[in-house]
Amino acid sequence: MTKDNHQKIRLLRIYEILRNESGPEHPIKTSDMTAKLAELGIKCDRRTFARDVDLLNSEGFEIFKEKNGHDMYYWVDDSRFSDSELSILLTQLQASKYLSKKKTAVLTEKVANIGGIHRAEMLSEQVVRFNNNKRGNEQVYYIIDFINTALREGRILSFEYRVPDENHNLVLHNPDKPRHTVEPVKAIIADENFYLICYDSSKPDLICTYRIDRMYQVNLEGAMSRKAKNFAAKFDIAKYHDQVVRMFGGELMKVTLEFSKKMIPAIYDEFGDETEITKIDDNNFIAEVDAQISPTFWGWLFTFQGQIKIAGPEEVQTLKTQYLAYLVFD
Repeated sequence: MTKDNHQKIRLLRIYEILRNESGPEHPIKTSDMTAKLAELGIKCDRRTFARDVDLLNSEGFEIFKEKNGHDMYYWVDDSRFSDSELSILLTQLQASKYLSKKKTAVLTEKVANIGGIHRAEMLSEQVVRFNNNKRGNEQVYYIIDFINTALREGRILSFEYRVPDENHNLVLHNPDKPRHTVEPVKAIIADENFYLICYDSSKPDLICTYRIDRMYQVNLEGAMSRKAKNFAAKFDIAKYHDQVVRMFGGELMKVTLEFSKKMIPAIYDEFGDETEITKIDDNNFIAEVDAQISPTFWGWLFTFQGQIKIAGPEEVQTLKTQYLAYLVFD
């Protein structure tokens, strides 16, 4: 190897090591750098290393240095995210209900590695893995791609919509109509779930909502109708979130609900797929849930027009009667 080539490779390795293994919180001192280079078969003394760093800086490679005692420390600040920013991203990944455990693990590793090997180790230790009931759809990456394309191009989507039954097995939402055809308006994340809001002229508010982790075999179809496109252009996602999705505060209580078989998906949607459901007979079931007793809870319950009933405790039955009386009086 010629002297010039040797220097080029040395410069490349110096910057590669600093970029991958250093940072403002993890500077590398000169002796450690020369040792790392030696492990790669590259001879480099302190003076040569210092000259190489100056040369890299003169050519626009930003390498920081600081003297601490008798040692000089070097680092590259090449991360687009700070530790706190990466921590936020990782926490959101762990909280998401629409990502499976497998997809969460893969994305967590990729996001953590953005900060280099030292930050990856630190962030992996910091993240609290609190969502252990993930049952996400392994096709979610592809589904999101289809949704983004449909929203960007104004296309119709078709898909199978599968919901969990009382045994947590995924079944078709409507076996008589296996595929849903929709005109997508917006995608929104709420309560750690990912929803697709669609235009539906048969609904009073002209919208219907689907959880993307329950969408399977997604296909792009033809162009959306003019009415759907106009509705999507004027749709106020912030207003919708405040009015329909956001949960208001209320006292948290254990509530026993009784419902028919077709209401099982609604129970899972509201209280989580880990909810334990007990069978009474072929068409009736009960579940004990933690519910915030608030106008939002009552609004959700009354939406089903008696198909979901409060079986206990008596205190919640009384609160329901009082709330209904308040609505009549108002």
